[in-house]
Amino acid sequence: MVLQVPLLTGESVLTADVPVAKGVVAVNLAPGAVTFGWRSTLAQAPALELAAPRDVPWVELWALDTGPMWDVGLSGIPPVHPSSSGALPSWQPWPGETLRIQITRPEGIGGATLTLDQATMTVRPGIRSTETTLTTMLRTTRGDQHAFRLPPGAEVVRFGVNGAPQPARLEGGRLLFSLAPPLTRVEVTWREPRGISAFFRPSPVDVGAPGVNAYLTVQPPGGRWILLLGGPAFGPVVLFWGALLVTLLVAIVLSRVPRSPLSLGAWVLLAIGLTQVSVPAAAVVVLWLLALTWREAYGARIRHFGAFDLMQLGLVVLTLAALVVLFQAVKQGLLGQPDMQIGGNGSTPAVLRWTQDRLDGPLPTPLVVSVPLLVYRLAMLLWALWLAASLLGWLRRGWQAFSTGGLWRRPPPKPAPTVVTGTTPRETATPGTAPAGVTPPYAGPDSG
Repeated sequence: MVLQVPLLTGESVLTADVPVAKGVVAVNLAPGAVTFGWRSTLAQAPALELAAPRDVPWVELWALDTGPMWDVGLSGIPPVHPSSSGALPSWQPWPGETLRIQITRPEGIGGATLTLDQATMTVRPGIRSTETTLTTMLRTTRGDQHAFRLPPGAEVVRFGVNGAPQPARLEGGRLLFSLAPPLTRVEVTWREPRGISAFFRPSPVDVGAPGVNAYLTVQPPGGRWILLLGGPAFGPVVLFWGALLVTLLVAIVLSRVPRSPLSLGAWVLLAIGLTQVSVPAAAVVVLWLLALTWREAYGARIRHFGAFDLMQLGLVVLTLAALVVLFQAVKQGLLGQPDMQIGGNGSTPAVLRWTQDRLDGPLPTPLVVSVPLLVYRLAMLLWALWLAASLLGWLRRGWQAFSTGGLWRRPPPKPAPTVVTGTTPRETATPGTAPAGVTPPYAGPDSG
């Protein structure tokens, strides 16, 4: 069987040994052959039109398999197998029927080919130098050269890409390396010739790509008194200053209490020192001072000996407890670490953590305000000297208040019991009179 099959407009046959002449494929089916085919390409065009030929000894079946990069619009005869069924759309046209296929390629949406999935930077400032470790996860759609901009004077200590150590290539403060899709893990550690200071900020580092999930950790060295912290909103905070403000307000209220044992300045100084102990412990000292004042003013009025003695025992116990609390406050101030109540985002005084969810430029540079711990020690030493001098006066006044009306009261002596005997005491009678309770005999005119 010999057939002449015309090619489509722009079709080029790729299969070898297929005779093509004047846009027609000569099909020669030998005896017993049931199929004949070829592969070809179509020139890119905005539209493709298929038409079923007339007066030919064959019928045609059309099937369309479209790649995901193309958007296809159909017009003409409907398919016999819609694409929603999961099979390729197919057509079985009658002679003369046509199908027009509109072909467009959707335009890509503009955007970056590189993004930062995560960046973790740990800063460890020392006395004279600062060591920083940066670990990043970079997502890219194509391999390319990339660079981190490090601080001026940074000396790279370690550098690795995807866990493999590599030599550091520094050019003008830029650390160069290669990216490979889809993810590249970069870890670099460098050292700077500057240490901790009163107002310390980590040096800015630019990773060269926008991203998310930036984690920054600062590990201050020992021997620093942290006063204030600043940086991204999701980070640590010093709660001590708020607690100190509340404590000072309480001191002002206590100074206005009738018969207040201390002046406003003394209450304020005492409150500042007691911020280093717990609130219940500080309340013991305040209660002790107020109790001594009340004892001096009203304690002697208690009449019952049991209540008076119980009050005296309670004052003794309260005095011992207050002295223990004051001793602990002095010990904490001179030998311990200052309790600045640092918290937030899992932070402690030794590890300060900040988090920023989105990053459009360099990594965040939080602020750490601190002074040497010696400043805290000197301040607490001055407070301890003031406390020692004031405590002598408090104890002297306390002893006067404690001894007002006596130190101890004993129960009153029991009354002597009344002795009752079985004899009646003899009564003395006047001559000529009858004893009391005895009726005298009747003395009439005839009586002798």
